[in-house]
Amino acid sequence: MNSVPFDVGIMAIIVLNIVQMGITFENEPIFYTQMIDLSNYFFTLIFTIEMVLKMQAYSWRYFETTWNKFDFFIVMASLIDIIISWTPTEGNEALSVGP
Repeated sequence: MNSVPFDVGIMAIIVLNIVQMGITFENEPIFYTQMIDLSNYFFTLIFTIEMVLKMQAYSWRYFETTWNKFDFFIVMASLIDIIISWTPTEGNEALSVGP
């Protein structure tokens, strides 16, 4: 059930995602921020597809591996982050940050 090319491909995408997270900077142009956000959606989509494929392949045994549990947590946190970022905060004190 394991595929070396699949694992190597996912590892390469993880490295690219780490680079993407490291290239943000203060006062970056709006277009740059939008491209970073777009790439974040792309990486989240890829990692979500990876998780779903593994869940289909392994069924409930997916959660027997600590790395898979960690991947599941990261994907779920990323999806929640995206949903919250799309949620309008105006008039919703529970989601607003700051004064």
